[in-house]
Amino acid sequence: ELAADVLAIGETVDVDGRHGDRDQAQDPPHRGPPARAAIPPSAVKIHGIVPSMVVRAPLFEEVFDQFLRYLGTDILVGCHAKFDLNFLNICMKQRYGFPLQNLVLDAMFMCRKVLFPSHLRSYLIRYKDNQDLDMVAKHFGIEIHERHTALGDALATAMIFQRILVELEKNGPAKLRNLISAARVH
Repeated sequence: ELAADVLAIGETVDVDGRHGDRDQAQDPPHRGPPARAAIPPSAVKIHGIVPSMVVRAPLFEEVFDQFLRYLGTDILVGCHAKFDLNFLNICMKQRYGFPLQNLVLDAMFMCRKVLFPSHLRSYLIRYKDNQDLDMVAKHFGIEIHERHTALGDALATAMIFQRILVELEKNGPAKLRNLISAARVH
């Protein structure tokens, strides 16, 4: 059964510094098999998605394929992207037999390079447990709307990524190879 642990997929596209977004069939985007319909209380606490909300939602397979078409060959940027990439790769392997092939960059890895350069490593060590989306958004003066929803977190991550690019540009043109070395998720 595909993606029993994925509740929602949200994405935003950044073109010339402007954000466009499309939440996959809103939150939540799919319904799973009846045997897996129970959403753990811990997930309900975080996302606010309850089982009754997924009853009429489209099947995950449809939403996942829409997401892959939307993503195409673009670069995927996430906040602590390895966590989400794990779920996406489980779905990819179950459905297609191989992991996602897109380049994936982690905005938090980039923050470590931009906000906490080597001469501030002691600061980084003291605050490493607080390097989350909320802390970085606050640093950049970004208000997160609808925290812990797929689209809300995707939009906040896109705005953080944009601010990081501005910071990187201050040191000269940001090149893709520099972004990859700073933020690639393996």
